[in-house]
Amino acid sequence: MTPRRHGFRPAARLGRWLRHAFAVADAGPALGPEDEALIERVARWIVERRLAAAAALFLEGYRPLAFLGSQALLLAEPVVELALQAFPGLTRHLDAGDYERFTRLLERRDAARRLVQAVERAEEAARGPRG
Repeated sequence: MTPRRHGFRPAARLGRWLRHAFAVADAGPALGPEDEALIERVARWIVERRLAAAAALFLEGYRPLAFLGSQALLLAEPVVELALQAFPGLTRHLDAGDYERFTRLLERRDAARRLVQAVERAEEAARGPRG
């Protein structure tokens, strides 16, 4: 049997690695006006299709996996570009620049929360004033 080196603790190294791998980073720089406008437009699109509750549920559950989801959307970008070219009617809702900006937004930890808040505001606005 090989002698154990003093101070070698693989479980401690694994624990440090896991804490670093799943660390919650700062929100980063503030969103620009184009990003805020895109979030508001996506929120209105969700509310127009009466998907506010489903979107809020998905986004809240999605928050821990936001970075992986954004990378999956980047992987799907060629297919989305082909769909935008094949179906010109889609471009009134989304163009290639918006898609790229949206995937970059979803890399941020605070983007899902901001989108949920925007959906809630858009839903309140769609309901109108209560009387």
